[in-house]
Amino acid sequence: MNPELGVYPSVPFSTYTSWDAVNSSRLNKMTNGSPKHFERNLQESSSSLNLGRVYHSLVLTPENFSSEFLLQEKCFGQTAKGDRCKKAGQVVFEGHQFCKTHAPSAYLGSDNSTQIVPVSAWDTAHRMMEATLGFGLAADLLGDTQREIGYVWEEPTSGLVCKGLIDADNVDADAIIDLKSTRGVSPDEFKRSILKYGYHRQAAFYLNGASHRNRPRENFFWVAQESVGPFDCVVYKPTQEMLDDAAQTLFRWLNDIGNCVTNDKWPGFGEYGVIELDLPGWMKPRDEE
Repeated sequence: MNPELGVYPSVPFSTYTSWDAVNSSRLNKMTNGSPKHFERNLQESSSSLNLGRVYHSLVLTPENFSSEFLLQEKCFGQTAKGDRCKKAGQVVFEGHQFCKTHAPSAYLGSDNSTQIVPVSAWDTAHRMMEATLGFGLAADLLGDTQREIGYVWEEPTSGLVCKGLIDADNVDADAIIDLKSTRGVSPDEFKRSILKYGYHRQAAFYLNGASHRNRPRENFFWVAQESVGPFDCVVYKPTQEMLDDAAQTLFRWLNDIGNCVTNDKWPGFGEYGVIELDLPGWMKPRDEE
């Protein structure tokens, strides 16, 4: 689906993932990949369960939660002996949960938009939500906000159509707020997550998209929520240096991809010829002083 350029408030996640446009997750393939890896365009999945999506829905769009997620129950089907199946439900059909074995033949996946959540993940997501909304700083930032905003814009230099799904937009704080579920929220742990998953590039990408849609924001905050006990919650803000570095990388990647689209050539690592590899610095012997 090719979306029109614009702003889409309260866009469903399944709709957002259907849009054919460049997003930060796809761009992140360039971190350890090549244009060839980007061009492969692995499609995002809206059907596989993700604890982060459950948590996001509870915090950002609680009014839609019951229509998006169901607590897992036993399969409604019957065994050959007429007993109730003891397996866990995996699909939903006409309001009942079935395992894959007993799913009715009429099941066509029409109810796939409702995801079944195991009890453990259900309980964890609710504890995460309670911790986030119970933390004053996070609750204040998320209080008077517009949620789940889809931005679609065209990058002027590369000509690429891009998209971003903003968790929350706080006009009073002049800020975009992004929820992150993580196993560790200490500064060192979250900084490692930022670098590993490219959160800083995502932040720069979202700020850029908001500006192109005439909704520029001065600030960006991460609400980092622990997904294990004690379910600590911390608010982090990237430095301007971090955002500038991320923006430079994004600019280079977008231009590279734009040239690939124009020339219809998607080089992989092999096109660069023989690449010489050396030991990493930490494995090399130190000069004796």
